Amino acid sequence: MKRIWIFGLACLGVAIIVGVLWMQRASSSDRADLERELAIASKEGLPVTWQEYASTIKPAKPTENAAPIYRKIGPLVNSKIDLSTVLADVNLRPSASTRKVVESTLRTEHRTVDLIDQAAAKPRCWFDRDWSKGLAVLMPEYARIKGGIRLVLLRGAMKASEGEDVAAVQDAREVIAVARHVGEEDTAIAALVQLSIYALATHQLAIWAYEHPSNPVYRKALIECATTWPKTDLHRIHRSDMIEIREVLRLSTTKEGRRELGLHEEDVPFTERFIPIVVSRPKADIVIAREMRRIWEAYGEAPSERIRKADESWQRMLPALAAYPVGADIYLKLSDQDETGHSSAMFDLLQESRRLSYLAFARALGGQRIPKAVKLDDLKSPFTSHPLEYAFDGRQVTITVDCHDPKIDVRPLKVPSDSELHPNRFPGR
Repeated sequence: MKRIWIFGLACLGVAIIVGVLWMQRASSSDRADLERELAIASKEGLPVTWQEYASTIKPAKPTENAAPIYRKIGPLVNSKIDLSTVLADVNLRPSASTRKVVESTLRTEHRTVDLIDQAAAKPRCWFDRDWSKGLAVLMPEYARIKGGIRLVLLRGAMKASEGEDVAAVQDAREVIAVARHVGEEDTAIAALVQLSIYALATHQLAIWAYEHPSNPVYRKALIECATTWPKTDLHRIHRSDMIEIREVLRLSTTKEGRRELGLHEEDVPFTERFIPIVVSRPKADIVIAREMRRIWEAYGEAPSERIRKADESWQRMLPALAAYPVGADIYLKLSDQDETGHSSAMFDLLQESRRLSYLAFARALGGQRIPKAVKLDDLKSPFTSHPLEYAFDGRQVTITVDCHDPKIDVRPLKVPSDSELHPNRFPGR
């Protein structure tokens, strides 16, 4: 009996040793496979660390750099004023009371306007952020810059209302210079902010042209803006995707990390503690790294293949994301996209659609009045190659771009916009 016990314990010991050795070997194999995937991504130009990411942003000389000036911009002195509504009023509903509001606003906010003027004159913009902080890097400048450029456009609108067309156009061009500064970081956020600023300037030119359709100064400037619309390199603006998803998933596995992500422990579901017992997170990491790299590669494909390949990678990655129930949920919310991200994958075509829409609107200019119909056979949707559609109901021009995918948000261009025509129905927009 004693021999049987000794033999049993010996077998158990051997089994434990074999199991530990097997787990160590499997763990070593998983680490090697993950490092291999990350090495491939890095070699292809997709950063896998924040240090690599920081090296992709070109620094600027102090004498050329607008960033320190932008950082001096503070919140608006009069935070209650709705600049969008005031801008629409001075453009479309000018009155003595509106002029007083504009003049008072520009006097009160003169410091911000002065700083925008100074910054726009610089050739470069480099914020020199500490990317080692990862997701904790803050970008407060963008919101304040957007407030500042609205003030510059407000100044331009006043000039346009006084017949100073060249001076008004110069203010729009100054805002475009600011948009190009913002786009220098080439992050997804920077690209969105750059586009919104560039579109605001272009839209103001369109509004001034709408009010003065026979004025060649506004028409020429509008065509110039549409022709030089900023192009998007999807690989550039998505080059942080691999780092971000891996960091969110890593942080989601500890109390300290979840606190950094803004999550309370009482909100952590039981599955977060149970899943690691039944699912291998190291193997999930391999799949996630591989498929994130393939999604990034898909951004370089032709539009007809881009979404299909990205979707296929998402479908392969979803089971792996299940290994991180909390992290996966947070990442999808932070990235503000669905599983396929069709609009994100077609962001360059969305920009092209808006560019073509403004060119289409420019076709309506040149006469004393805006025409009811305009021929646009040569301006075609980048999604379907169907010609853009033009309509004018006597108050508002609408340019529509055809798109076959309902998941892609291609909004029609309206001049004036709904919020400009009906500010009480769309406050603050």
